[in-house]
Amino acid sequence: MSFRTRSPAVATEKRTGQAFSCDERSALLFSTDDEGRMAKDEDREEWERCRGDFLYFAEKYLWIVNRQRQPQTLALNPVQRLYHGQKSPFDIVLKARKVGISTYKGAEFFHETIFVPNTNSTVIAHDLDTTIDLFERVKLFFERLPDFLRPKVKRNNRRELVFTETPFGETLNSRYVVGTAGNYEFGRGKDIDNLHLSEYAFFPKPEKIKMGAMQALREGGKICIESTANGFNDFRDEWERAKQGESRFKAHFFPWHSDETYRIGLLEGEDLELSLEEEALRRAYSLAPEQIKWMRQRKRELRGKFPQEFPSNDAEAFLSSGRPVFDTEILKRLLTKLEANRPIEIRESGDLKIWKKPAFGKEYVAGVDCAEGLPDGDYDCCVVLDKETWEEMAELHGRWPAHVFAKKCADLCKEYDEAILAVERNNHGHSVLNTLRNQLGYPYLYHHQGYDHRGTRAILGWDTNSKSKPVMIDGLDEAVRERLIIIHDPEFVRECLTYVYDDKGGTGAQAGCRDDRVIARAIALQVAKTTGSVCKMSSMPGV
Repeated sequence: MSFRTRSPAVATEKRTGQAFSCDERSALLFSTDDEGRMAKDEDREEWERCRGDFLYFAEKYLWIVNRQRQPQTLALNPVQRLYHGQKSPFDIVLKARKVGISTYKGAEFFHETIFVPNTNSTVIAHDLDTTIDLFERVKLFFERLPDFLRPKVKRNNRRELVFTETPFGETLNSRYVVGTAGNYEFGRGKDIDNLHLSEYAFFPKPEKIKMGAMQALREGGKICIESTANGFNDFRDEWERAKQGESRFKAHFFPWHSDETYRIGLLEGEDLELSLEEEALRRAYSLAPEQIKWMRQRKRELRGKFPQEFPSNDAEAFLSSGRPVFDTEILKRLLTKLEANRPIEIRESGDLKIWKKPAFGKEYVAGVDCAEGLPDGDYDCCVVLDKETWEEMAELHGRWPAHVFAKKCADLCKEYDEAILAVERNNHGHSVLNTLRNQLGYPYLYHHQGYDHRGTRAILGWDTNSKSKPVMIDGLDEAVRERLIIIHDPEFVRECLTYVYDDKGGTGAQAGCRDDRVIARAIALQVAKTTGSVCKMSSMPGV
């Protein structure tokens, strides 16, 4: 059985009930063909315009769900429009929450993926929920495109869109894929043209992910690192380098007041009485009363988290995060004082900083926090304090195998009149202690008092546990608050700013941050308090 398609002329006769002559039927047929060709030419012309004009394409054909949960085309807001005019191939963006940067980058990279053949776009978000949300936005872009703009798709699942051809049959072979930062190897081994790292400050191991993904970036590729602040971590370090022109990234900051929608209308006759702080902000940033009213409401809801989530400037964004253990006001003043502070000597390619040389007749203690020694893992830290004045003397900070770190600690402590060396024995500390005692024979190793069925005995190293940790952290907090410890290192202060209480009442570094300097000093202080004059301990029982 064969099927034939009715000609446009016959279809028209059938629909209207009017018979046409042969000449009329022929004219109508050619007229319909011309209209079809014209429509196809118009589609191609519009496709070409969209390919060459991202802004036109985005605002006319890309659909989003707005804050009122209503669908609309992507009309760029003031922040997105400002970023559009400033963006570069390598961007780092510090922002207030929900100003639209992640939506913009999704639209920008989607545009390139469907119009430029062989384009691989990759988005990595900090958690699964955000990953899914970002990809759903891109899928909405794709699903709402008209036929003449929608490419042919090979795969369309929860994490990936693979396009095979343009609507006009040309080979496309492009891909848009998303992943989660918990997968540290995501991006390795792939060729990437567009890379978007979303909420990078909250990645569990940001440097490892960034390094792997950037190695996959092809020549001419683009990368955008964007996030709200989350204390002093790799995002903050990269931000500072970009601000100083010491990085390939261009820094963009978008405070909360750059979003014109962040305001609440005043009631009839309402007159806001401004506090001194609000008046200063009004003058500094030309805030309208409606913006100040919005700020007040948000501050009541977020309390101390407001500067982090909705900063007015980049400094307060990084200085205000978490539920801090230490007094942040003291730390902020101290950090301002120490910003220009420099060591008197730097060795080991910057890993060893000398703040003060040893003095005759002085006694010193050293606290050590050990890491696993991996190239992209946590850091080892050894800090030397004056035993009497608690002044920072020197700090060793880097990543080394256990035996190498042990040798460096021994050499540093020998320089400081054979300081008492207290190594945290937990986890990787056992290897460091073994090297110090059995291979290097360092004579002044700290021992803590342990208890078992045989009674009290001295055990090599410092034991951080559920009982000792609150004591050592409280002791460090008191020393900082009462100015009992003489601090020279601004990096230690930055770690204190992101050392927070967790949901169970414990303490530790905020997600994505570090606390090796905090732990090393807390140990050193306890040793300075609890040991008498320096005495040999190498003959004590073993580990």
